[in-house]
Amino acid sequence: MSFDAVSPGYCKITVTVRHNDQGWGHYADYWKVIDLDTGKLLGERVLYHPHDNEQPFSRSASGIFIGKKVRYIEVSVGAASMVLKDSISS
Repeated sequence: MSFDAVSPGYCKITVTVRHNDQGWGHYADYWKVIDLDTGKLLGERVLYHPHDNEQPFSRSASGIFIGKKVRYIEVSVGAASMVLKDSISS
């Protein structure tokens, strides 16, 4: 995971995912960024198709607002039957 400041308070977050995608029936279909202190959803990226032959893969989302009061974030990657988590402190 990496993030770059785009403008004051706004970031571009890039997440690298490794998941055992198994076609349309089971694949990593989103990642989301959560403020760990408040539980507030700060942003998300929907993954619209499986990446069976592209592992690991990275996708970005821009315009995610991370205000000055946000101390810790968590990035969760999810599929229909599982969630992976990582976190970072500011």
